[in-house]
Amino acid sequence: MEYLEQHWQDIAKEAGRIQEIVPISTEVRTPEDGNYDLNGDITKHWIRGWTGDPGWLNFGIIYIGQLIPYAQKECPNTTIALKKLSKEHPITMAGFSWLKPKTGIPPHTDKTPGKMTYHLGLNVPILNLVNVK
Repeated sequence: MEYLEQHWQDIAKEAGRIQEIVPISTEVRTPEDGNYDLNGDITKHWIRGWTGDPGWLNFGIIYIGQLIPYAQKECPNTTIALKKLSKEHPITMAGFSWLKPKTGIPPHTDKTPGKMTYHLGLNVPILNLVNVK
């Protein structure tokens, strides 16, 4: 965790760059979705969260314990950080979430096995209230 916290600015730069260069898919993820092809086209897009809300977007970096090749190429600093963290705590899922204004993520559990969720705020507008439960 310490490495992530020390290098959050590098990770934030990569997340911002991904926001600018990666297109948004029209596909919607659902809680029932199965495995994705880690080299498939969907991994090169922002995809909607399973609620279908167009304001909650996800860009995967690790899916079911596997690094996504496109994300690894485009996010080298984030990949290094996740690899270091994964040595201590295996990571099942990791990526960037993009929440547009007035968007929230409802309380939920994913079908992907995991023991901990960690959200590292990278670009959080000061004037907006953030409600984390």
